Amino acid sequence: MRVVDLSIAIEPRMHTYPGEPRVLLSHLFTHEKDNVNILRIDSIDTHAGTHVDVPLHHIENGLDASSFPLDRFIGEAIAIWVPRGPKELVTPGHLLEADIRKDDILAVYMGWEHSRSLGTFFTETPGFSSDCADFLIGKGIKCVATDAASVDSITNLGAPFHHKVLEAGIGIVEALVNLKELVGKRFFFAALPLKIAGGDGSPVRAVALFDDAPK
Repeated sequence: MRVVDLSIAIEPRMHTYPGEPRVLLSHLFTHEKDNVNILRIDSIDTHAGTHVDVPLHHIENGLDASSFPLDRFIGEAIAIWVPRGPKELVTPGHLLEADIRKDDILAVYMGWEHSRSLGTFFTETPGFSSDCADFLIGKGIKCVATDAASVDSITNLGAPFHHKVLEAGIGIVEALVNLKELVGKRFFFAALPLKIAGGDGSPVRAVALFDDAPK
């Protein structure tokens, strides 16, 4: 089995959403002074880097990261390529030919990960249209994942895609990397959140596993 790392490294220089704190790390203990190394995370929010969204993120009294079903974020997946530019939306028409099956995790590569070093990564992110949420709910998927900074572009006032899919019990994974090499493939996907009581999301180590052996 081949393993593909789909996650952004958590480090102080990483970009975060405007208004959210920068990631801060410091050494609590060091080998030089204490004979052991322990790094302390001084500051990080639940949506830093590659992360999942759970219902509590947009739904009052929705399930939190400690109670939302883990099976939403682990299982068979398919990756498709829908190239999108700044603020552009994925619509149902872009997905009609895709082999989307019930209980799939759908990973949509928009080509946006290459903008993550820019300030516009968050403010001009592409996303999904509101009726695309209806389409995917009808398909019976259990999770939607993407390399975009958010599943809702800033043009989606009120974050309708978030609301619809989270209310339907569908998981969300945002800010993936390395999806390009998975386009057209079916694979095993995992992006498990930390069990944060009251958490509206969580940074994750997202991975893809597939058989890369010659046929």
